[in-house]
Amino acid sequence: TTALVGVFNGIRDADLPKLPRWVRPAMGVVISSAVAGAATGPVGAAHFNTMAHYGLLANLVSVPLMGALVVPAAVLALLLAPLGLQAVAFWLMSLGLRWILGVAHWVSGLEGAQGHVVSPPDWVLSVMALGCLWVILWQTRARLIGLLAVVIAFYGWSGAQRPDVLVAEPGTLVGIMTAEGRALSKPRGAGFVAQNWLENDGDGASQLLAASRWPGENPALRLKELGSYRVVHVIGKRGRAAFTGCETPTLVIASVPMKTQHNCNIFDPARLQKTGSLAIRNGTLISAQQITGNRRWNSAGAVTKGAEDQ
Repeated sequence: TTALVGVFNGIRDADLPKLPRWVRPAMGVVISSAVAGAATGPVGAAHFNTMAHYGLLANLVSVPLMGALVVPAAVLALLLAPLGLQAVAFWLMSLGLRWILGVAHWVSGLEGAQGHVVSPPDWVLSVMALGCLWVILWQTRARLIGLLAVVIAFYGWSGAQRPDVLVAEPGTLVGIMTAEGRALSKPRGAGFVAQNWLENDGDGASQLLAASRWPGENPALRLKELGSYRVVHVIGKRGRAAFTGCETPTLVIASVPMKTQHNCNIFDPARLQKTGSLAIRNGTLISAQQITGNRRWNSAGAVTKGAEDQ
């Protein structure tokens, strides 16, 4: 809203050539859709990790009908309701809504309609919003200072790094970042977690595709080399039976209870219940319990010593 007010105030105050009267409503829709999309696009991308590339096109085709038919029909339905005649107005309203939904389906089906973006660092949106507000609200040339904040925010976003390893709390899923994107240890199961990981990575792949990035034929014992150590996901009793131990330092994630072994840093369900989900970034292991701290509603104990040593 602030962006729309600022832009249209600027247009009003600028000495621009007058457009023909019949062109002004169309131009108003174009400008308002473009400004609203530019203002809300980064916020939506940060929260949902997607960008609608053809949102402006969809708005140009559907927004005029919203004001010309849908909203007036809604008001008419309100006026006719005491007489029991609101069905006529709702029918008119439905025509406009069907058109808008049809446009949404058509645009979303176009090739390249959706883009995927990585989640930004926590500070990015705040800095971006303050910079944009400074540009819009300040009245002298000093408003250009706000552009510097916007540039810094986008630069920080472009350099966002995701954890090298992610582990779901029950030990049911492990994700490792590779050159092709995050490789998942399972093609099915823990679907909500997998979807969130991939979305936050800015990765549009399905869980099945992400699982194909993890090599190996044994579905119960998944092994992945990661720099100077290995990551092994032991899945179920079959995986535990096939596991032969750790010849080199190995992070073992198990979905079933396991005993401590030499060179193995084992996180089984009992240990993960204390630490919560895990992330490894630049060789540093971080647990959900470390982030949330000791609260009455989570595990009473601190992170196990093995996790602290990491």
